[in-house]
Amino acid sequence: MGALVGIDVGTTGVKAIAIDRRGEVLARAERGYPLSTPRPGWSEQDPEDWRRATEAALADLGVGEIAGIGLSGQMHGLVVLDAAGRVIRPAILWNDQRTGAECAEIEERVGLERLIGLTGNRALTGFTAPKLLWLRNHEPEAYARIARVLLPKDYVRLHLTGEWAIDVADASGTLLFDVGHRRWSKDVLDALELPEEWLPPALESPEVSGRTPGGIPVAAGAGDQPAAALGVGIDRPGPVSVVLGTSGVVLAALPAYAHDREARVHAFCHAVPGRWQAMGVMLSAAGSLRWLRDVLDTRRSRPAPSSRLASRTRRRCRCCSLSAWEPATSHHSSIRVEEVLTCCPPGPPEREARNSSSASGTRRAGETSRKAASDMVESNRVRTLTWCRTALRYCP
Repeated sequence: MGALVGIDVGTTGVKAIAIDRRGEVLARAERGYPLSTPRPGWSEQDPEDWRRATEAALADLGVGEIAGIGLSGQMHGLVVLDAAGRVIRPAILWNDQRTGAECAEIEERVGLERLIGLTGNRALTGFTAPKLLWLRNHEPEAYARIARVLLPKDYVRLHLTGEWAIDVADASGTLLFDVGHRRWSKDVLDALELPEEWLPPALESPEVSGRTPGGIPVAAGAGDQPAAALGVGIDRPGPVSVVLGTSGVVLAALPAYAHDREARVHAFCHAVPGRWQAMGVMLSAAGSLRWLRDVLDTRRSRPAPSSRLASRTRRRCRCCSLSAWEPATSHHSSIRVEEVLTCCPPGPPEREARNSSSASGTRRAGETSRKAASDMVESNRVRTLTWCRTALRYCP
């Protein structure tokens, strides 16, 4: 039997994995590509980079016969094609922040309560619909050429199979989808004056969306978050996943469509047919803590000290005492998520008092600096922990 291949079209690169029918990993491959930030707050990529990276990653796997391919990828990104199937402009990604005015326009046109009821979400800068309105408002010549709208992984699908399609989980993040009925929302499209003809057919994640020229079936797939949740067993109500990376995500499966009236968590279709999901997202979760650690830890780029100095230098952490010269990852990778949430990142080293006349002034300055740093750490820690608790509260 041939291998089963998964392809993830991420923000920094394409990852591919091949497994056998028992789930044993046969091969892995990864190809990266650049991220463009032409202006502050903007985030773009060339869709052709995704295609080239996917082709290279598949070749790198070297597994011979392939029985099927599944797709996942970064959500919300806008890819626009003309009538000839050519890319009109660089894709605007999920982390692009240029569409604040368009978000307000959407909520005014549709009505906030109605928008949340239909799509399960309020208008946010990361979603796809505000990006389309931004093109209409700021790049009318590009907007006038649009014939098709795709999300990142679906552009890769188009080149793998020649088929134009999307899955319901990824479509839920466009703000153009009737999440409760798992179909495009005519009400939202009419209110925003966007043609439904631009949008691809929406399939359930396990459905075959097309075949490669060699006859390999390609599943509809899912956005990265619902696919990852399915991978760790969040396929039914009850278990909840908590992912703390650069961003933070709390996700729970729902037996039926249910939205929070204030849209404090997202309501999307799940990658499991007949299931929905509630998802809380914070874009700067552990990433903000790492930034703070790197800012405060001025010694990370310096050579390691002598053993005598190292033995007298300690970081202060709420759950441990960590050597200043020991890599933080070796500490945090060995404890559970619950403990990470109550663990502050390493602050500046605290040295023993030195018996010199200058030491007193240095200590006073150091104590002031350490208190300010401690206050910053505590504030960020509390914000992250509060966010997790809030998201869990509103995930049924």
